[in-house]
Amino acid sequence: MAGVADVAGVAVETWRLAGVRGDEVRADAYLAAEPRAVVVSGHGKDNHRGAQYVRGPALQWAGRGVVTVAADAPLHGDRAGEAQIPRVTMGDPALVERWVGDHRLLLDAVAHRFGPLPVIYVGMSMGAVMGCHLLAEDERVAAGILVVGGSTVVSVPERFDDVDDGLAAALAVTDPEIPAARIAPRPVLMLNADRDEIFSRRSALALYDALRHPKEISFFPGRHAVWRSPAQWTRRMWGFVEHVLSEAGRARP
Repeated sequence: MAGVADVAGVAVETWRLAGVRGDEVRADAYLAAEPRAVVVSGHGKDNHRGAQYVRGPALQWAGRGVVTVAADAPLHGDRAGEAQIPRVTMGDPALVERWVGDHRLLLDAVAHRFGPLPVIYVGMSMGAVMGCHLLAEDERVAAGILVVGGSTVVSVPERFDDVDDGLAAALAVTDPEIPAARIAPRPVLMLNADRDEIFSRRSALALYDALRHPKEISFFPGRHAVWRSPAQWTRRMWGFVEHVLSEAGRARP
């Protein structure tokens, strides 16, 4: 742990972890006074762990008893500069494997720090599609919220005219539709924009169809990174978190 800062009245721990390649991974933990759950947050491409869409909800939720932990993805944030971020991150299976491995190590750190508290994953865009693999591979995550994500097999050809055989073959391995069915019976909420230029409605519904119940999807007005009412998205996320915690409470003996 590198230190503790005060951000808008919330104590934020900065962790230093070893990633799967032995490199340093930094993560921020927004602490709650009396924690009852942990959200692990995955940011989008070309962003970092301190993005406003990570920090804003984290500060709100800390006051409601939910800790948020967010790490920089490989090649992003404090890990930038090692190599260029691929045009299509899911076109690099090794990068996807590394992302998942690093986040499983982050889950180890969360378990060490917070014990048996329920863990919910919230991923944005790149964090949503890579998060499907994390959810499928690690049952320590009780539920997932996938924000502005979708099928890359659908979305990439919609966006680019030069999808060659190599990229198509990579997407056939990394597409989030592939592991989606293995997430059940843990619940998943998808939140999407109705005019998303990155993950179209068709792309979002392809991923949704690949998931098994329990699952929900909602479309809100806006584009991929420009939402008409951000508070509406956050309220929907919080309602899902509360529902998951309520169900977890009922399941305890």
